Amino acid sequence: METTHLPARKQAEHMNANATVTLLLSAALFLAGCSAPGPLGPAAPETAKPSASGGEKTSAHAPVGTAVSAATFESEVLAHKGVVVVDFWASWCAPCRLIAVTLKELSSELPPSVKLANIDVDKNTELAKKWEVDLLPTLMLFKDGKKADQLEGARGKDEIKAWIEKHSK
Repeated sequence: METTHLPARKQAEHMNANATVTLLLSAALFLAGCSAPGPLGPAAPETAKPSASGGEKTSAHAPVGTAVSAATFESEVLAHKGVVVVDFWASWCAPCRLIAVTLKELSSELPPSVKLANIDVDKNTELAKKWEVDLLPTLMLFKDGKKADQLEGARGKDEIKAWIEKHSK
């Protein structure tokens, strides 16, 4: 509807309605995939606290697999013979926590030759930029040291399992 032919009050109401719809759509898209301005989104508050034993607390939502950094990426991912599934995640990303639960469930169902790894993008911004991670969560699959495929956004267990098995043959 064209707003130029409406009285001033109606124009304001129409513009407010458009702004509300835009805001709601933006919020829905953000929650669906944690996409954010810039490659990595907002800074995350530190949530892990030391436990009584001195290590970090873990939960059902903790990332699964080997924690990888810029210093260990080559040895843990690129030098690995076989399949490595790398979970690019952030503590502030709700869909990332869902993927962590799914990967934990899948870890006992996958062949032992499949390695699971994770990269906290807030602590490893250079890796996220190098591998062009724009949306969280991102699962990146490497086969014999080369990137073979990737999935972005929250996915179901069956889809992730089929995706990994397709590349594991």
